[in-house]
Amino acid sequence: MLRKLRLLVLGSLFVLLALIVLSLTSVRERVSGLEGGNPTGPIWFVTGIEYDLLQLELALNDYTLGRSGPEDVNRRFDILWSRLVVIQKGETADKLDQYQVDRAVLGRLFTVLQANDSLIVNLPQQIVPNSDVRRFLDEITSYNSDLRNLSLDVLQASSRLSKTRREDLSAISTQNSILTGLVVAAFVVLGALQILETAQTKRALKEKERLLQDATAANVAKSQFISVMN
Repeated sequence: MLRKLRLLVLGSLFVLLALIVLSLTSVRERVSGLEGGNPTGPIWFVTGIEYDLLQLELALNDYTLGRSGPEDVNRRFDILWSRLVVIQKGETADKLDQYQVDRAVLGRLFTVLQANDSLIVNLPQQIVPNSDVRRFLDEITSYNSDLRNLSLDVLQASSRLSKTRREDLSAISTQNSILTGLVVAAFVVLGALQILETAQTKRALKEKERLLQDATAANVAKSQFISVMN
């Protein structure tokens, strides 16, 4: 009976250990996902675009007022252009799609930059009227509100995703604690069964030794009886 119970506990122990291994593998995969997909990336890019747009607006405003040359405008324009190109494809774009936010404003802003590329290129030659520059300035200024809303949406989506991941890891950690407790309990039961089985074996050996002694005594008495009778 004890042997069957010990086999049952051993089987349960192996199952628990297998579950712990699977759970630890799941934790490692989730941690790798956290390391590989930094949630601050999309936030950094979107707020960076918002900042670069403001810098371009300041450069254009200073240019129309004659307080700076076209070099700063060209530099700010190129920086904003490059950041918009990066954020519309690759890992950052995939992350924004995962956040399920409307990033159409980025495409519209990029279209505006494309349409006014020649205007910025011709600034060094001083052949662009200030009215065209101010028109372009007013056009990109209208995107400030939409970019601000996009930044807030990305921040909220990132916070929700981080919260979900933390809750998942917490649930897995709790599950691992429970499984570990069950494994410890299984080891305790297995040890107790081993002790009981050892004690039962000792009792059986003592009983066999007593029976052997009784049989030996009976043989001696029988031999003595036969000797007397002879």
